[in-house]
Amino acid sequence: MNIRVVGVYVWRGSAYIPFEAKSKSGFFVDREPVTKVELQASELATGIHNVATAEYPVIPDPTPSEFDMNSDRILNAIGVQSWEQLAREGACYTIQFSDKGIRLEMSKLNEEGLWTYDSDKMKLLPVDTPIVEIALLILTDVALRPSTVRL
Repeated sequence: MNIRVVGVYVWRGSAYIPFEAKSKSGFFVDREPVTKVELQASELATGIHNVATAEYPVIPDPTPSEFDMNSDRILNAIGVQSWEQLAREGACYTIQFSDKGIRLEMSKLNEEGLWTYDSDKMKLLPVDTPIVEIALLILTDVALRPSTVRL
């Protein structure tokens, strides 16, 4: 099965969409460049499309220090100090495209103040769902979040 993953981080009124790599053992890793787009349906849909259709390089499994360095680059691109701050003041969405359909995961904070996925908000969509509809689902969720996410 062909799987593509796109992560969307929303912070302070913008969406940040990193390109992806796939590790040799099969997990996806955010990588540079990180595209910044406005929270508008057409811009968000274009950013998602560009990452979903890009070439996903296969990389060796990152060591813990390589993973940390890569995470720091993503945080720097977004302009945030830590993943904890991004979780408190932002939102995360993961879109998984496969031959069977599209899965949209939306973040929430767990008891420790870190991101987890909200199973009540998870959406399973048909494979032919237009990307702009996925963008609209994300924007609808963003509108329901605290103003610190949107401003």
